[in-house]
Amino acid sequence: MKKKDILLIGIAAGLAAAAAVFFFRKKNQNAEEKPPKKAPQVPISNPGDQSEFTTSASESEIG
Repeated sequence: MKKKDILLIGIAAGLAAAAAVFFFRKKNQNAEEKPPKKAPQVPISNPGDQSEFTTSASESEIG
């Protein structure tokens, strides 16, 4: 084989390895961003008591 062919094969293998590492790291990063499977879910229609949040004066006057 010519040296040029060996060099091109080496570059292609290096790029393939770099792409594989990049995609595996992205996959692991995305997995960390998701909540755990058994995380408690808050119902959107009734989120519960809102007393822990303070209301401003304008909100109290309006409603």
